[in-house]
Amino acid sequence: MIKLAGKYAKDLLERPGALMATGGLGAAGLATLGNMSSGEADYESPGRMGLEALGAGTLGALASRRLPQLAKYYSPVATKELFKKTGQEMVNAGVIRTPADVKDYARIAAMSTKAAPYAGATYGAGLMLGAGGLGGQIGGGVANIGNMAGLPIDPEMPGSSNTMNSRLNMQGYA
Repeated sequence: MIKLAGKYAKDLLERPGALMATGGLGAAGLATLGNMSSGEADYESPGRMGLEALGAGTLGALASRRLPQLAKYYSPVATKELFKKTGQEMVNAGVIRTPADVKDYARIAAMSTKAAPYAGATYGAGLMLGAGGLGGQIGGGVANIGNMAGLPIDPEMPGSSNTMNSRLNMQGYA
């Protein structure tokens, strides 16, 4: 399963348009799923949910455009090269002096080279989730601005506390 996911991830990283579409659709889907699982979808109009999904999708697509650079930066080859360069600088500065220092540094470099792709994937996933969440908030703000301008984006839903029946129920008259 992981090999299959890795195969498609590698293909996506080489095709920016497909990567952006996948990231945008994923973020929009997560924003909609979040509204549905939290119960917010019961109180929001389809227009508002659409704007939230659009905002999340837009920022998700923009964030996914950065993923190829992240994959390259956190690749084992790049990490090994960085440790080689830093190690040489540390030798020149006198920080690494003994064979034991070299051995310790090589062990840390090897562990970091193995862990780098996982760190990059975690960072990329966090970037996508954050972009989706922020985009959903921006979309909700756009819906609020539309409501203030008089556009019927998110009209009062039947269960709202502003309807006459709801106010009567709160007072105990109904």
